[in-house]
Amino acid sequence: EGITHDGVEKGGVRLANEMLEVIRGEIEQRAQNHEQDVTISIVGNSLGGLYARFAVAKIDELLFASDEDGTKDVPHYILDDNIRLHFNVFCSTVSPHLGCADRTYFPIPRFA
Repeated sequence: EGITHDGVEKGGVRLANEMLEVIRGEIEQRAQNHEQDVTISIVGNSLGGLYARFAVAKIDELLFASDEDGTKDVPHYILDDNIRLHFNVFCSTVSPHLGCADRTYFPIPRFA
């Protein structure tokens, strides 16, 4: 309870860590030691969209990006030397990516 009040950065780090734990857990359940491909889609609503955006950036920072298969346009990320992560869809709804209208560095136009 109350862990949403500590900021987007800490929430995003928590989400990134939880995502990696879930991926590792799923791979362990499959009990396969060879290379695995995992595709990730992320959906976030409101504050969850901000957390998700930060979590994707954190995963990008933490993991090694590889384009060993020659597709430089779509790199994948290596987790634990045998899991290849591929990001598929990122969707956020009603997330204040530009901040609140009265708390920004530049004026945001109002249309309604």
